[in-house]
Amino acid sequence: MDYLVSMKTRLWMHCKNLQASTELYRYRGFNYFLHDKDDYTLTSQGNVWTYPKPQNVFSYNQVLLDFGPNVDFEKYKLLGIHGVCVDYV
Repeated sequence: MDYLVSMKTRLWMHCKNLQASTELYRYRGFNYFLHDKDDYTLTSQGNVWTYPKPQNVFSYNQVLLDFGPNVDFEKYKLLGIHGVCVDYV
């Protein structure tokens, strides 16, 4: 946990259950989120974590998931979203 605390300003943590979310809440300062099959969820720091679906609306504080191997970052930049989470860097 000490390592995670030392890196907390650089991490976006996907909690897989309520217990993990509750534990991070105790430490303050982490950016974390918990969701199941939701199109959207709010992170602990107010960002909108968005599942990639064509009908989902984009906003300035939104992070979009992109599972594809060929991510078009320029397209996302033009949309004005906060960031993109990818599987292939």
